[in-house]
Amino acid sequence: PFAGPYKNCKIIEGNLILKIHEDGNTNDLSNIEHITGDFKIIGISSGFDLGGFNNLKTIGGDLYIYATGTQSYEGFESLESIEGNLIIERNEGTGHFKGFENLQSIGGDIIYKSNKFTEFAGFSSLTEIGNLVIEIEYSLKHIYGFDSLIEMKGIHIENIHSIESITGF
Repeated sequence: PFAGPYKNCKIIEGNLILKIHEDGNTNDLSNIEHITGDFKIIGISSGFDLGGFNNLKTIGGDLYIYATGTQSYEGFESLESIEGNLIIERNEGTGHFKGFENLQSIGGDIIYKSNKFTEFAGFSSLTEIGNLVIEIEYSLKHIYGFDSLIEMKGIHIENIHSIESITGF
């Protein structure tokens, strides 16, 4: 099985790195509720299903989503807090970046850089973050869905070539 000895784990003490270049799913990891360190999702294919993380509630470090081809980040519906940064960089998915509707707090920054999504949204429960940093985007047209945000240190938007609207702040 994919998860091996971690199949029944509720808490991962330390980091979890998911680096898979073939189609599959994370169903064997569906019991994980807490990761005390960083969670890195690197290079997964467009046919890979992240739905097995539907019970994940907290990440003690950074959530780093890098160079994936996945079209959906649904599967993070229970995620409530990330103590570090949320870093989304160089992903090939098209359409909407969403799937974090229940995320309430990010202790660090959201860093969104060099992705191919046309819409960056889906943070309707988020109340606090450090900075929102969006850089080097050629496909991004719409940024919205931050309506519940109460506390944010700053916004840095640079080198976005196709932006049509920024709403919901």
